Amino acid sequence: MHGIARRHRYRATQVCVAVGYTSSRNDVGDILYNSSGQPDIPLRPPQNLTAVGQRRTYHQKCGRARRWWHALGFILQLDNPNLPDGFGLYTHLDVPAYRTFQELRIAALNRSIAGLPASRIRMHVCWGAHKGPHNTDIPLKDIVDLMLDVQVEAYSVEAANPRHAHEWHLWEHVKLPAGKILIPGVVGHDSDTIEHPELVAERICNYASVVGRDHVIAGTDCGFGTSRLHPTIAHLKLQALVEGARLASQKLWGRSEVSA
Repeated sequence: MHGIARRHRYRATQVCVAVGYTSSRNDVGDILYNSSGQPDIPLRPPQNLTAVGQRRTYHQKCGRARRWWHALGFILQLDNPNLPDGFGLYTHLDVPAYRTFQELRIAALNRSIAGLPASRIRMHVCWGAHKGPHNTDIPLKDIVDLMLDVQVEAYSVEAANPRHAHEWHLWEHVKLPAGKILIPGVVGHDSDTIEHPELVAERICNYASVVGRDHVIAGTDCGFGTSRLHPTIAHLKLQALVEGARLASQKLWGRSEVSA
């Protein structure tokens, strides 16, 4: 269709090798020095590669990198938009076939973090950072069990996007495993509109009502740096998130304190 950007698939053509460790080691001191509390580092999981051999090599490299970052005191965030968003890329797969396709990748991901404490790992999933209609997105209900199979403590999920804002109701029927945390997106990355703090608070309280107030952390739908938001708008959205979280805390705990 004229005017619609084509979606491209990429694959590795050579054996994956780890690069940039010298730079990483030089930078990590600055990150730790300038961080308050526990810093976190986002890492790309192996299931985004196509061939089994490519995934195996990449997962071995990732496993070593994750252990290195973990040993330095970082909380690891596995950025895994491919779990939901891949459904729009592999258009020849129906939902059952797509689930089978992702099961292998979830197994590879779990293998790459084996031995690391789940309490120090979170995973982010979303339906892509692109601005589009999203009318062909796979529903969260069709992959939520696959998401929960990943052995992490917290799951960051796109939830402010109008196509998925209703999916908090899913947790009325799906039980969040004991000790796990949801990080729903309560401000979006695909619109320049600044969410009202009352709406942010309402979204937080909706999730708290179905999974428990102690199992919710307010988040963003996706990284603002990938969505072409102007920095001023991104800052205002984060300000709305903080103000909304403060309102939600007042409603849920009777207090206004919000952790930075």
